[in-house]
Amino acid sequence: MVYGGRKHHDNPPKNKNKKLRWLYGIKKEDQNFNYRVMNPYHCFRSNNFLIKKTILSQIRFNENIKTYGHEDTLLSLELKNNKIAIFQINNPVFHEGIESSSVFLEKTKSAIKNLVLIDKGTMILAQ
Repeated sequence: MVYGGRKHHDNPPKNKNKKLRWLYGIKKEDQNFNYRVMNPYHCFRSNNFLIKKTILSQIRFNENIKTYGHEDTLLSLELKNNKIAIFQINNPVFHEGIESSSVFLEKTKSAIKNLVLIDKGTMILAQ
């Protein structure tokens, strides 16, 4: 599998109600190429990747996740568990469509709930 990375624009959005989402992206989500090479499974996001059809037919996005958040985390764990390498290339895409702070916070709550289920082991990894 190949992952190209993601980044946010350097300048904050003009709409101040979108600054929280942008700032989180800049500080926590944007990882430089060297960091991604050292942490390939930790840095994976599902917005900029290539994968062989044969691999994706065996290791799929977990359909047990019905709400927003961490589908790509589980896919990355499955790839790691199956010893499928994630090769990094320096070709990030810009994250467009930054949400308002209220939408971002609601999505964050949903993602945290999914992460708790994953941590408890109640979110079953795909077979």
